Amino acid sequence: MDMKTKKKKWYTVILLYPDYMADDYGADIYVEWAHAEDYEEAVSIVRAKAVAAQCDNTKLGSCDTTDPNDFRPIAVMLGRILLEADATNF
Repeated sequence: MDMKTKKKKWYTVILLYPDYMADDYGADIYVEWAHAEDYEEAVSIVRAKAVAAQCDNTKLGSCDTTDPNDFRPIAVMLGRILLEADATNF
């Protein structure tokens, strides 16, 4: 094993939906796990998953205009953490 190769870890990433996608701006979040070398890679992975999930939900076929960077990171936590509730539950 190359000493320069980083070991991947699990991260839990919470992203805020962009205002143009959310009915309740400030409360709509996307939470996902990523297996990555660092938190920056984890955010990139989860942003891509968020865009794919949004495309699946729209059923419009193409979502090429959605910029993954529009999903703002709220928190990145080390480990696989389960979210019990969020602002939309109350």
